[in-house]
Amino acid sequence: SVAQFLTAVNSNELLALIYAMGKRSGRCRQQGRTVPRRSNKLHLGHAVPARTPLHISIPTMSKFAPISGFPEWLPEQRLLEQQCMDTIRRQYELYGFANIETRSVEPTQVLSGNGDDKEIYVLARLHEDPNAPKAPPEFGLRFDLTVPTARYVQQFKGQLSFPFKRYQMQKVWRGERPQEGRYREFTQCDIDVIGDGALPSFYDAEVVRLMAVVTSQLPIPPITLRVNKR
Repeated sequence: SVAQFLTAVNSNELLALIYAMGKRSGRCRQQGRTVPRRSNKLHLGHAVPARTPLHISIPTMSKFAPISGFPEWLPEQRLLEQQCMDTIRRQYELYGFANIETRSVEPTQVLSGNGDDKEIYVLARLHEDPNAPKAPPEFGLRFDLTVPTARYVQQFKGQLSFPFKRYQMQKVWRGERPQEGRYREFTQCDIDVIGDGALPSFYDAEVVRLMAVVTSQLPIPPITLRVNKR
């Protein structure tokens, strides 16, 4: 039976067996006889006797090294990140901010409009036509959420209501030297109030208050907000 078969091998042997079954060619030895590998089904006509050793060779996998500045979280770390983002999202929406998402890429002329082009990752095909004339990269990955938001508001201005209170929680990419507290890929949780003309000053106070509320509910040490006079 299947139950008898599963109790006849330990977990390592079972993983090795699954790997061998997944190969499209090769042979599997069962009770001293060779079974041709014509499908991915294991024939369980006879249970493998307990303590029968399974001698299956698995090729050694090369080790993958992390890429500096591009963090990857384990499940428990990802769970904590999601809980923090849920807290931020909930407070943003309680204050009346609407969520938007913008595309990951923008035209390079949009991204470099203010001369900020040293941190831009550009998009290019791996196999370009060697005979094609060389041209500047057409698209790049966003390095923050401000530039895409400005483009978004300009593009959909006739369909938005102002003042436009928006929040955005998306990944950005920056081609800079990674160091402590600085990454090349990270998530920004951004808010803005965009007006069609002058904005009342109470929006500034609302944003500062919202930052204080959000950070007080996150599992981080207390912070101090400093407001300049500009």
